[in-house]
Amino acid sequence: MTITIEQLISHGISERVVALWRQSGIEALLPLQEEAVMRTGVLQNKSLIVFAPTSSGKTFIAELAALKHLEANRKVIYLVPTKALAEEKYRRFRRLYAPLGYRVLVATRERPDADAPAMEGRFDLLIAVYEKMKSFLVQRPEMLSRAGLAVADEVQMLGEPERGGVADLLLTKVTRSPYKPQFIGLSAVLGDALRLAQWLGCDLLKESRRPVELREGVFDAEDGEFYYKEFNSGVESRETLCPGADNRGAFEDEESYAAAALGLAVYLAAERGEQVLIFVPTRAMSRNWAQKAAAMTALEPAEGALEELGKYEETRERGLLASCFQKGTAFHNSDLTWGMRKLIEEQYNSGGIRLLVSTSTLGEGVNLTGRNVIHVPEMVAQDEWTGRLNFVPLSHARFRNQGGRAGRFGRVSDFGRSILVAAGREQAERLMREYIHGELEPLNPPMREEDLGPAILDLVASRVCRGEEGARAFLLQTYTGLVQWSGEPKSFEAACAREIERLAQRHFLAREEGGLFATGIGAITAASGIRLGTASLLLRWLREVRDVFPFEALIAAAFTPDAAEFSLPVSRRERREINYPETARGHLSDERIEKSSVLREIFNRPGGYSDSDFSAFKKAVVLHEWIGAAETLAIEGRYGWDDGETC
Repeated sequence: MTITIEQLISHGISERVVALWRQSGIEALLPLQEEAVMRTGVLQNKSLIVFAPTSSGKTFIAELAALKHLEANRKVIYLVPTKALAEEKYRRFRRLYAPLGYRVLVATRERPDADAPAMEGRFDLLIAVYEKMKSFLVQRPEMLSRAGLAVADEVQMLGEPERGGVADLLLTKVTRSPYKPQFIGLSAVLGDALRLAQWLGCDLLKESRRPVELREGVFDAEDGEFYYKEFNSGVESRETLCPGADNRGAFEDEESYAAAALGLAVYLAAERGEQVLIFVPTRAMSRNWAQKAAAMTALEPAEGALEELGKYEETRERGLLASCFQKGTAFHNSDLTWGMRKLIEEQYNSGGIRLLVSTSTLGEGVNLTGRNVIHVPEMVAQDEWTGRLNFVPLSHARFRNQGGRAGRFGRVSDFGRSILVAAGREQAERLMREYIHGELEPLNPPMREEDLGPAILDLVASRVCRGEEGARAFLLQTYTGLVQWSGEPKSFEAACAREIERLAQRHFLAREEGGLFATGIGAITAASGIRLGTASLLLRWLREVRDVFPFEALIAAAFTPDAAEFSLPVSRRERREINYPETARGHLSDERIEKSSVLREIFNRPGGYSDSDFSAFKKAVVLHEWIGAAETLAIEGRYGWDDGETC
């Protein structure tokens, strides 16, 4: 039975909301949405987690519940993993629901003006990135008392090694809070769906079919054939996509792989008139591949994009985008301002941009048009042993999530393609076995032992927990606690005790009458989300200086663990031409350096400077010029920010 939009009135949705949805083009519910309404208690305030492929209609299930809460004067919090998705949801929700009188607010790192209104409750519908909401709940956990509904989009973020711990702690706070808001989780299909639903205390709704068929497979660049398996039907077949080439059975380097992948993309865009989205692992690669694609094609210029781009400050990024727009191509990554990202997304959806190269910023939830997604079968992840960022094989989960951008419902009518590129038959068969016929990875515990200290500080600073026993009990309620720590109680208790002692020794926590409380620096550290090592270094430096000298602050900040996460390598050419340590020293007097143990340690390395030291000095020098009078374009040209070395 198909449920029409008007029939939702009998399920408690107000007539004015139904009228608005009808005006926006919604006539009836999709099968997944019907099942949610008829077979779950999602409209009766019951918590629910939905596991379904991309484009199956998960978001509207959350909107159904959200509007019921809003109409009853209860606030809604909508959590998303990325800035790109936050901005897209904000544009959609504001366009639809602001005319009903609802205050729609978006909170990301790029919108600090939203912080105070969010924490003070001056919103009806808040869209917030996970990390931002985590910060809010450290400062104002009582925010949840005003929320009738909390939605967590892209719950599969729990499986990301670098960010899964944030989602684990945040979702535990939301679902275990005494205020008990209704919770709705939205996720791509995961291997541990039942256990995850039990942990969250939710009913489970699982769908394995997509509204639009998706052909997942491998393009053999040698014979020009695309070998695929249909997501819904399971039928396996092949189609000729473009002329093949002699690749000798293997790609020798990134250049040869890029040539094959971009050759396919350009052929699909130029010869077949189809839109193409390519996912690459780094920001540098997104820029480089987009430029290469522009050089290979004669697509029509994206005139609308070029006109809008002229309104932005002149930078190298703007210049690179302009050259790409001239050929109907573009790149999308987190280096771009949110305004530029919005422009690119809108132009791609309108067809002005035909070929788009992106990092994973567009891989989660963003509603894009287009038939084809091409994947580079690598991603960047933190190495468990060294802690450094490293290239690893693309995960099955990310392959599925990125591929879901192809053939979205309402955008493409018949089918989409999710494509890996192989150099020959043997490699094509290997990729088919691994990604098309392989199983999804299990959801590993998101938090590691080194995450315990920051998690305990978060809980104490927010006053959610006020003692060691309470912190341990709370952490055992996390997903990591469920699947790992609960099975090794003695070692977990000892690890917590060690971390609390370290936090106390470093003055992040203090003991009082048998309980714990966060010191001033502890509260700031927890709210800001910076690493403990960063806070310790900056605190030590601040205690040694009476007056803060701007460049001195930049040097101290550049050598923190947080700054190390932002890659800015120093090339061999730069080392010959620019002595960054001496340039930095030239901004400080010997007296100021000697007065600070932090600066002495930075400038006087007994064993000489490492690569990370040179990078840190460069960051401080570049930032000093950037906050000064120098033009951004001149700084970029002088220091080669976008010459393919940064990622």
